[in-house]
Amino acid sequence: GGLVTLVSGNAGDTFAHDGSQISGGLSWIPANGGLSMTARVIPVTGVATVCYNIGFTDTVALELPISLSTTSLTTNASDAAVFVFDTAATNDFFHCQGVKANVDTALVNAAIAPVADTAIVLRVDIDVSGHATFYIDGALVASVANAVTASVALTPTIAVTARTTSSRVLDVDYIEVCQLRA
Repeated sequence: GGLVTLVSGNAGDTFAHDGSQISGGLSWIPANGGLSMTARVIPVTGVATVCYNIGFTDTVALELPISLSTTSLTTNASDAAVFVFDTAATNDFFHCQGVKANVDTALVNAAIAPVADTAIVLRVDIDVSGHATFYIDGALVASVANAVTASVALTPTIAVTARTTSSRVLDVDYIEVCQLRA
């Protein structure tokens, strides 16, 4: 059906052990004209005990860029602008998060949650100054100033990991990445 299926491990361990991720080359630099990533994803195994990241990050290594525990952030990326859905958070909603030169932006709750077996379209735009805007199903849900360092090379990423000993599956219908010319 034209889908890419990401399946996490099931040990409830670290992302490096249990995570599944799509990323590309570090060839997207916001300062070169701004950039955008849109992805249509479908949570197949439900939306309990899981963490998703969808957006841009600064490494192609297997790495969950940002996670949440209650309201505390853990950022593995030095620069990233991603949607974070983490059931270890205080609330089970998408959060719009940035990290710029190892400094986390304020936590922004989009107040929208994914629904099992239901497609959702997520878009992250980053302008030439490193400010990010986040859209869910075409509607603006957040703007995050100074989300990333504008001169840092980024890669689009979609990552999933289990928060328990049950594998989690996320289908990716499409990914569109574009950048304006400087």
